[in-house]
Amino acid sequence: MNFKEPAQGRKSAYYLRNRLALISAAQQVLAEKGPDTNLEDVANAAGMAVSTIYKHFAGREEMVQVALLEAMHEWERDTFATFSESDEPLKQLVAPMKAFLQLKRTHPLIAQLVTKNREVAFRMAPITSANLLAHVKRLTKSGELKIDNPELRTRNVIACLSSALEDHLMNPKSSEKENLQALVIALGMLGIDEAKASKLLLPGSPV
Repeated sequence: MNFKEPAQGRKSAYYLRNRLALISAAQQVLAEKGPDTNLEDVANAAGMAVSTIYKHFAGREEMVQVALLEAMHEWERDTFATFSESDEPLKQLVAPMKAFLQLKRTHPLIAQLVTKNREVAFRMAPITSANLLAHVKRLTKSGELKIDNPELRTRNVIACLSSALEDHLMNPKSSEKENLQALVIALGMLGIDEAKASKLLLPGSPV
């Protein structure tokens, strides 16, 4: 990113507050207007001049990139904090999938950002796929999952998860329980039986 933070001290704190306010404003406007968002919209939402934006970002493209990445990182921090201390490998595997299908309820702003700005989903997909495959391979190697061809099986699960996530975000009549049930069935491809998957995924079940 093409910016240089001021020296430490009062000026630095002021600079950081403005930057965070601009990122928050950009996220709000992007959630409402999507790709049509411009610098004037964000400046007005933040109560700042457009010229202030250029003190923090090279232009619209960089501002949007930072705003979307920060939203993704916020979701990752919140999601992984809920299960990082769990000593149950299957909980660690399934919890991020469940979190995706609860996005509208747990992180409505981020859900709207993904809906209005499909590039967020495009950026998240490769990271999610790589993390999930690595986790499946570890569990297969340890014997926790007893499956063959983990790459193909994981790819099929990701396809089911992507379909359920799209329904969750784009269908106003979408049922969280139905989408989680679809994932329960998909987890059978990883050798996780329906009873165990239901305990891990369905509302009211601890994860």
